[in-house]
Amino acid sequence: MEINRTPDTTGLNFMEEISAGMIVAFFTEDGEQSLANLKAEYQNFKNDALAKPRARMERALFRLYEVCRLILPYKNDVDLLGYAFDDDYYANVNAEVSQKYDSALADAEYEQALAAIREKDYAQAGAHFKAAALQGHVAAQYNYGVTIANGEMGDAPDLLEGAFWYYKAAKGGYAKAMINLAIAYRKGLGVHADGKMMIHWYATAANEEHPYGIYNLGLCLANEEVLGGNAIIGRKLMECAERLQDPSMCEYATNIASQIINILQEHVYNV
Repeated sequence: MEINRTPDTTGLNFMEEISAGMIVAFFTEDGEQSLANLKAEYQNFKNDALAKPRARMERALFRLYEVCRLILPYKNDVDLLGYAFDDDYYANVNAEVSQKYDSALADAEYEQALAAIREKDYAQAGAHFKAAALQGHVAAQYNYGVTIANGEMGDAPDLLEGAFWYYKAAKGGYAKAMINLAIAYRKGLGVHADGKMMIHWYATAANEEHPYGIYNLGLCLANEEVLGGNAIIGRKLMECAERLQDPSMCEYATNIASQIINILQEHVYNV
């Protein structure tokens, strides 16, 4: 395992450049220790005026979760800093490791998890969700996040790791995870409260035609949360959520959601 690369600070202002450099200090050659170090620093980060540096730290933290939980079991010669900060390296490592996932095993573990839930054996369900999640199963990743956040496997609830699993499933296109992640950013559940990230993930779910995502995106706009001056559009989206069987309503909702995602693109970092 290596820690050779450093963050690209091109285009960052002075404070952002300093904060990006400081993140490196929490990395060691031990992935789990690096994760513990950065997790503690992120949870203690209290300065809301430094939202972008905090978001940069959050992305590095989520990538440490990802490398420790999903990459190192399959590939141990990983440059931790490269994985955290170099997007091309990150993508290449993920592409390599994803070839090693066993989709048949993941599906079987997921079905066993659902069977355990029917028996109300939530600890056993969580163990099967975990096994499927570690094979890249996005629905299992979402459900394992719920298990972790609720402490259903006998450990203390961990809202931050739960949010990571929602994030991973959301990046995989799972709309329910997008909703849970938006709620986490709304309420500060594990992650720091962040209105722009909340809107982004509601909009991303809405763009997947998820009625709850459309309704809550509309509610935020109607209440002029984060993006002011869009109350009429918000109320229209809330109406769309009730009438998605109408193709015109569905098209309107996804079009607005797509526009909002683009508007927020430069303001959100960990997406």
